[in-house]
Amino acid sequence: MKKSDPLLLARKADVFNALAHPLRLEIVAFLRGGERCVCEIVDHARAEQSNTSRHLALMVRAGVLTRRKKGLNVYYAVRCACVLDFLDCVDGVLRQQLCETERMLGRRTRRGGD
Repeated sequence: MKKSDPLLLARKADVFNALAHPLRLEIVAFLRGGERCVCEIVDHARAEQSNTSRHLALMVRAGVLTRRKKGLNVYYAVRCACVLDFLDCVDGVLRQQLCETERMLGRRTRRGGD
């Protein structure tokens, strides 16, 4: 097996880290509907503008989002649709875990356990 490039692995980790926060996941989910002004993102996220802006900047640096300035407004969008596909995949993993847990608990209940 070929050894992975450490620089490539670090860049991949940057993308995962950019998504590894509930507020950032909420922002990306909101941007599923298309490009949004930072003011809309702040309103939707119900977070402080400065905090939201820091999260947005981190995701732009990691390449997850794009940023576009038009007049006084700044707009953000998901850079690659595959990010949304990945989040859908994570949803699938969680659904699978839930099904397995429900099966396990169902078996345990039928055996008389708690």
